[in-house]
Amino acid sequence: MARCGVQTLCSGALTQLRELSLRSAGDIGDGAALSAPGALPSLTSLDLSWCHSVRGDAIAACAGRLQRLTLHGCELVDSTVCRDLRALVELDVAFTRVCDVGLMALAAYSSNLRRLVLASRSDNLWTTGNWSEGGLGEFRRLRPEVEVVFASC
Repeated sequence: MARCGVQTLCSGALTQLRELSLRSAGDIGDGAALSAPGALPSLTSLDLSWCHSVRGDAIAACAGRLQRLTLHGCELVDSTVCRDLRALVELDVAFTRVCDVGLMALAAYSSNLRRLVLASRSDNLWTTGNWSEGGLGEFRRLRPEVEVVFASC
């Protein structure tokens, strides 16, 4: 049986696909195939939870057109993913390396954002991110309409 990777998935056969979940799919690479020109042009919702090899900079181009992005547990994702999320309504970056810089980018550029999921700072087994209480406070001051939800594992 042939192995179907992300590159094959994004080869043009799925141009009408709006939602994609690769949750816990294992080694799907860094996610760059999702950002290739013409790849999945109708995609509005992407779940890459627990795909440990995904990097934020690799999926940034794809992320710019998404309304929902779930990167829960993607340990290599950092604040770079936050700079081009203009259409985003919901973002889950719990258990990633997003820091205060990412929160400030979201506050400045993601005007449609309504829900943000971060890892709770206590009672977690995994790294909870590099954001600080001060950074979160500033984000909330700038964007009081955004619901901030805390995840625990």
